[in-house]
Amino acid sequence: MFSINNMCKGLWPVALVFFCIIWLSACNEKEKAPAKPFANSLLWKVEGGKLPHTVYLMGSGNGICVDSTTIYKRMAPLVAQCQALYLPINYEDMRETGMYTRFSMLPQGTLENLIPANDYPTVVQAIESRGGIPARSISGYKPYVAYTSITIGYGTCVLNGLQPAVIEQFKQQGKAIKGLEPATYVIKQLDNVGFETQAGWLLEASQQQETLAQAYSAWQVAVAAENLPAIEQNRVPTTFGNAAFVLQEVRRRAKEWT
Repeated sequence: MFSINNMCKGLWPVALVFFCIIWLSACNEKEKAPAKPFANSLLWKVEGGKLPHTVYLMGSGNGICVDSTTIYKRMAPLVAQCQALYLPINYEDMRETGMYTRFSMLPQGTLENLIPANDYPTVVQAIESRGGIPARSISGYKPYVAYTSITIGYGTCVLNGLQPAVIEQFKQQGKAIKGLEPATYVIKQLDNVGFETQAGWLLEASQQQETLAQAYSAWQVAVAAENLPAIEQNRVPTTFGNAAFVLQEVRRRAKEWT
């Protein structure tokens, strides 16, 4: 029998593409949440079939600040039972010589070549003010990396988020932290989207700074309150974060995995 149960009710997985998988060798829970295929949940339990262990799936949690919600405190005891943490990318690969450059820098040309001349100053301003990257360093970046720097600048909890907290817990316990995809594979997938398409995401985020700032602020409040309707209502309005795009990307990569 194969079943999926939802736990820690209160949030959709934050990102369907960037998720963590936690393998658990044994689970001592006496109570199981009823199986609801499309129920709102931060943490999903997968068991049965040919799985040798119970598996937990959770959103990456970069937008969830551990000091603004009790979610992590409720999850920590369960995380303590897990034997290994699988992140979406094998970050050890990034330590290889030249790998960071391959991930973040354009192989040829400049960012300015991908953005209409009239719009480029807006992009530079957004990257500098939101991403904290000096103008002199911007030109060589891939559009996706520049886009990410802007969205981070809207207050997502990269250092004080749920995912970093779980990673730190695993480190303290001396347990394995692995990656589902090699860094080279992730780089290839992002590059295959096309730098022109990525530039469109970047320009969109740069032109909608106030809208995005308000959406992120409202979303953080909704997350802290675990207010599901408000979380969905305040979904950040970008093409990259569009649910249809994310679902398409998940399905495409799932086919490659299998």
